Amino acid sequence: MMNRYNLIFLLIVLSIAISSFLKESYAYGNDMSIAPTLIVAQNWRTLIEQANTAYESGNYVEAEAIWRRVIQLKPNLAEAYNNLGLALGQQGELEGAIAAYQKAIQLDPNLVVAYYNLGLVLGEQGELEEAIAAYQKAIELNPTWASAYNNLGLVLREQDQLDDAIAAFQKAIELNPKLAESYNNLGLIFGKQDQIDDAIAAFQKAIAVNPNLVEAHNNLGLALEEQNKPEEAISAYQQAIALDPDFAEAYNNLGLALKEQGKLTEAIANYQKALQIDPNYTGVYNNLGMALYQQKQFPNAIAAFQKAIALDPNWAVPYNSLGLALGEQNKWEEAIAAYEEAIALDPNYAEAYSNMGVALGEQGKLEDAIETFQKAIELAPDLAVAYNNLGLSFYQEGDLEESVAAYERAISIDPNYVEAKNNLARVRRELQWRRVPTNDPQE
Repeated sequence: MMNRYNLIFLLIVLSIAISSFLKESYAYGNDMSIAPTLIVAQNWRTLIEQANTAYESGNYVEAEAIWRRVIQLKPNLAEAYNNLGLALGQQGELEGAIAAYQKAIQLDPNLVVAYYNLGLVLGEQGELEEAIAAYQKAIELNPTWASAYNNLGLVLREQDQLDDAIAAFQKAIELNPKLAESYNNLGLIFGKQDQIDDAIAAFQKAIAVNPNLVEAHNNLGLALEEQNKPEEAISAYQQAIALDPDFAEAYNNLGLALKEQGKLTEAIANYQKALQIDPNYTGVYNNLGMALYQQKQFPNAIAAFQKAIALDPNWAVPYNSLGLALGEQNKWEEAIAAYEEAIALDPNYAEAYSNMGVALGEQGKLEDAIETFQKAIELAPDLAVAYNNLGLSFYQEGDLEESVAAYERAISIDPNYVEAKNNLARVRRELQWRRVPTNDPQE
């Protein structure tokens, strides 16, 4: 059994803000690519134009160099430090970006964009309290900045302050009813709170405001699946892909939806497309492996699981999946080793315990199997398959009463569990047969 463990909900952080008076000097042309050159202009306003052009062209190294030259000429120009922070951030130099934004704020405590950009970088680094403080300061300086409320909401969501996050997104929408990203992010919170109707309404509003917001289509698909509307979900994923043919997450989610419909060949094609776009998308290898497993392509499934493990050796799920495929090849020792690795990585992985119990049972190690199933049940008291497997082990040991109890528990958890019902009926017939008195006069 595969959980929908890697469905992607995409958060949208609105773009960085560049200091407004500098933005006015941006130059746009047909060819904005600029080869790195030695900057000889000494007029700081000319340098600003060059820096803006370099930044807009994606030449962040050159933009950084020019902003540093501007700072040499105008060391108290707060906006220059802000924009230096942008160039550094685009190069992944987050500590340098933070220092630049902080210097901008030191020079001009009212430079609202510097607080906003500082919040973005702090959020990326996981410094959530500091990010919240930065956004709150930006809002204090500009109470009508909808984007700042949106990004504040995202950080609050990361801290599980969901009510405050909702309030922030709603304020962003109040200030800017056309801010589709805030509707999308609001929908994510409703989804997390299992308010699926509200989530769907929010995603649909985001799409109404901006039909090209690809993440909203993807997230709408996920919410529709929660409502058991697979065809509508598939349509949403397909729309996301139509808008962005390189949207690997949408291909993955479409594959999962198709797999749930039993359309394994189509699911596999979508997983493969996702991997073509992103060859390092670990979760898709596991999903691909499970679809291949269901098609009984066990060697190919094993290869997919092994690739997932190679990409992320600390992820327990593909080890469990690998164990399943190895078991189908009767490689029980290897399967047990895979389950043990999954459990070592995630000691609360009930499904891995249950699957390992099956492997132990296949080796005739019934006591070990029973103990392992009981551990799975301890971790997940509603794991019906573990009770069914426990019942089978008790049956094989000849303990029919315990077997009946285990099967009954499996059925109470899942009244539609056909295999457990069949197993229970068989054991009850055997118990009845054992209890039928004979008419033998010798007794």
